[in-house]
Amino acid sequence: MVSKKSVYGYLMKKELLFSAVLALVGATESFAGNAKAETLNGRSIYVYAPANIEKNKPLLISCHGMNQDAAYQSNQARWEDIADTARFVVVYPNGINKGWDLGGDKDINLMKDIIDEMSKRYQIDLSRVYLSGFSMGGMFTYYAMGKIADKIAAFAPVSGYMMGGPGKAQRPVPIIHHHGTSDDVVTYNNVMTHINAYKNQFNCPANPSETQTFPANSKSEMWGPCDDGVSVKLVTLGGKGHWHSNDEAVVHTSKSIWNFIKNYTLDGSVDAVEPEPQKPFKGSAIAIPGKVEAEDFDIPGVGRNADGTTNQSFSVGTSENKGDSDYRKDTPVSIYKKATGNVIGYNGEGNWYEYTVDVKADGEYTVYAAVAAAGSTSSFQLSMDGKDISEKVAVPAAAAGEDNYDDYNKVSFDVKLSKGQHILRLTVTGAWFDIDYMTFVAKGEADPEPIETPAVDPVDPENPGNQSGDSDKCESDEKCSDDSGDGSAIGTRIALNVNASRSYSVYDLSGTFLGKIQASNVGEMQVQTLALTKKSGVYLVRSAGFAKKIQVNR
Repeated sequence: MVSKKSVYGYLMKKELLFSAVLALVGATESFAGNAKAETLNGRSIYVYAPANIEKNKPLLISCHGMNQDAAYQSNQARWEDIADTARFVVVYPNGINKGWDLGGDKDINLMKDIIDEMSKRYQIDLSRVYLSGFSMGGMFTYYAMGKIADKIAAFAPVSGYMMGGPGKAQRPVPIIHHHGTSDDVVTYNNVMTHINAYKNQFNCPANPSETQTFPANSKSEMWGPCDDGVSVKLVTLGGKGHWHSNDEAVVHTSKSIWNFIKNYTLDGSVDAVEPEPQKPFKGSAIAIPGKVEAEDFDIPGVGRNADGTTNQSFSVGTSENKGDSDYRKDTPVSIYKKATGNVIGYNGEGNWYEYTVDVKADGEYTVYAAVAAAGSTSSFQLSMDGKDISEKVAVPAAAAGEDNYDDYNKVSFDVKLSKGQHILRLTVTGAWFDIDYMTFVAKGEADPEPIETPAVDPVDPENPGNQSGDSDKCESDEKCSDDSGDGSAIGTRIALNVNASRSYSVYDLSGTFLGKIQASNVGEMQVQTLALTKKSGVYLVRSAGFAKKIQVNR
C-alpha cells in the first residue's frame, strides 16, 4: 500500500513545479468565474448558481489538485460557462492545506454538508449530484466512490487515481475519466488498472460498447451497460499533460464530462437503454451447410437482458485493433489482409466470436477450418447457444516455422447440429493462431476448398542444383537457392533456371503480404524485391514448394 504521507509528498513536489510553470505563463490569473466565496461549517467554498436558477436542478462539485485551490480549479475547469446554459449549481470547495483527506471522513463530511446546504438554498435535485476532481481531487473522487456513492449519481476524475490501487465502490457507479498520455505528475500508465478494476466490479462488457476517435491521437472508450445500467468511460488525450484540456479541436474536458454525467441519476440512467440483440453482419443468418467467414462475426447488440446476459458478439480482451485491414476497422478485432482475403489474427486465449447461423437440417456435419499457427500450442472450440459442440481442436504449426502465419492448414472434425437459427461461438482455447473460415458440409463429404500442397520434384542428393526431369545443372550460386548466408532457405530447396522465370509472393517478416515478383534466380529475386519494397531488409519469398529469406540492400 502507498501511505497517505507518501502520496502527499510525491504530489507536493510535482504540483509545486507544475503550478510554478503555469504561474510563469500567466495561467494562475485571478478568479475568473462569478462564484462567490463563503464559509460553510468552518470550511471555505466557492458557489456559483446561474441567475434565477430553477428548482430541481443538478449540483456539480469540482475539487482542485494538490497545492491548488478553488479559484485555480474554476480558472481551468470553467464550469460556470456550462452551468449557465445547462442550468446547474457548481461548488468549488477548498481542501485543508490545499489537499484532500484520502483516508478519513473530514472531506467526505464536507461533501455531505455542501449537498445539504445547496438543497436548502436552491432545492437541487438530490438524485443528480455529481462529483469531479483534478489530480489529487481526482484521487478524492475515486475515494468518494467507496464512501458516498449513495449521494453521488456519477463520478468524473481528471488526471488522478488512487496511488495505492483501485478501491471498492459502494455500488456500481457511472465513471468518466480523462487523462493525458504525457502527464508526468500522475502518469497515464496506471489508468487502465483502475478502469479495468471498476469494469470488473460492475460486470461491464469486456469490450467497449462505444469508441470515438479525435485528432492528435485522442480517443474515448465506453464500456456498458454494466450492472444497474451504469457505464465506465475513459477519454485518452494524446500528447496532453497534467491539466484540464480546453482544446475544442480535440476534447474540452468539462464539456465532455457534462455530456456523460447528465445522463445519470441515483436511480439509474436518465434514458434507460432497451436491450437490443446482436445481428448478423450481412443482414441474414449464415446458412449451414455453408461457409462461415471468421471476420463476419455478428454486429454487437446493446444493453443487458433480464437474465443478466449481454448482447455482445465478440470478446478480444483489448481495445486496440492491431490488424492491417480496413475491414471492420471500427471494432477492436484484429483483422489482417492475406492472399485469400481477410482473416482474424492476434488471437489470445479466451477470445471469442459469435455468428448467427441457420442450420437447414438436423444431423451430423463435418467442419473444415482454415487456420494458421506458428507454434504447436494453439487450439479452439465451438459451441452453439451456450453448449459445446466440439472438443478442443488443435491447430497444427506451419511447416515454415516460427512467426509464419501464411501457411494455412485445414483441420476437420464432426459436430451434431439441430435445425433452426442458432448462435455459433468460436472460442480460442490456445493462443496464437489466425483463422480464415470454417466450412460446414454433411458428415463425410469432401472439403469443397482443399488447400493443396503442390508437388515438388525430388532433389538429386548428388546434384542438388538439378531436379529430376531437368537436365540443366545449376551453373552458379546466383542460379540456385542456397542454404547458407543471410538468405538461408526455408523448406524445400529448388533450382532456379535462368530460362524458367516463375512467380513468387513476397512477405515481410511479420507475415504481411507485400506483392508478387517474377524471377529466375536469386539475384533477380533480390533486384525485384527491392523494386517492390523500395527499402533494405530481410524478406520471405515464397512459391509452390519453395520458401526463402533473402537480404536486399539499396
